[in-house]
Amino acid sequence: MNELLNEKGQDEGAVVRNEAIDLYLQGLKVTDICRALSRSRGWFYQTLKRYQQEGRAGLGNKSRAPHMVYNRTNTEVEAAIVRIRQTITDGQDPELRYANMGADSIALELKRLKIKPPHRATINRILERHNLLQPRQRKNKQHKLPEDYPWPKVERANALH
Repeated sequence: MNELLNEKGQDEGAVVRNEAIDLYLQGLKVTDICRALSRSRGWFYQTLKRYQQEGRAGLGNKSRAPHMVYNRTNTEVEAAIVRIRQTITDGQDPELRYANMGADSIALELKRLKIKPPHRATINRILERHNLLQPRQRKNKQHKLPEDYPWPKVERANALH
């Protein structure tokens, strides 16, 4: 995030909030404080509420990110996905020794274990989060022949050589 900092390295928003509370504690009217700081009365009352609840520490910037992700994959399902992938790559289970290692194969194995599998993209994200994906080796799109390659000598167009 790009935070606004003043010359002293302090957050601009926190400085303005502290200034508003200082003016309020000096006895200035709310309207005068808001006019001086070019802020709304609603902003001031939110700042005052934060100050009353948390003190000066509550006047700093707060994250706007959600506290909890409600549709996150269950930890048991995630652990099962990681366990299946490791079992496949280790080759310990005779049934899975020659199985494919992709998300579709893991989803089928989860179904076999009576676990509702998440979407294949979710399985891939879980595997990536646990560093269990190996990137595919890209093939060269164009095969270059060496400069000294013995090209056939063509004497006329469409002639067989």
